[in-house]
Amino acid sequence: MKLCECGCGKEIKKEGKRFVRGHYWRGRKQSEEHIRKIAEKNRGKKRSLETRKRQSESMKGKNRGKKRSLETRKNLSEGHKGKKHSLEHRKNMSISANNRIDPRYISGYFYSKKMQKDIFYQSSLELSALEMFEKDENI
Repeated sequence: MKLCECGCGKEIKKEGKRFVRGHYWRGRKQSEEHIRKIAEKNRGKKRSLETRKRQSESMKGKNRGKKRSLETRKNLSEGHKGKKHSLEHRKNMSISANNRIDPRYISGYFYSKKMQKDIFYQSSLELSALEMFEKDENI
């Protein structure tokens, strides 16, 4: 019996293999170029009904997220109540969220000299409107 070299402890069934499928990359960061090439290769690819069903079956019963008890969730919620983030921290969280969700959609803060404060925007349309309002002398 030969075990996967990544350290997961799973048995390798195929002769001459060193890793269980997908475990070769475990713990490694793939380059942006490599990720882009994989995305281009898979773009527009249609999976058969049989393939989708097989993938669905393989995912059933697997815990994809940490399940917390109701009491734990309540304690976490209570611990965060009343806390305020600084403006700089809110900006950083906004940037981080944009990069994590989808870089095509933008949101952030626009500093208005007229109002002398930062204004939060959630789309490029809102940002261009804020810029237009800032330039217009009648507003």
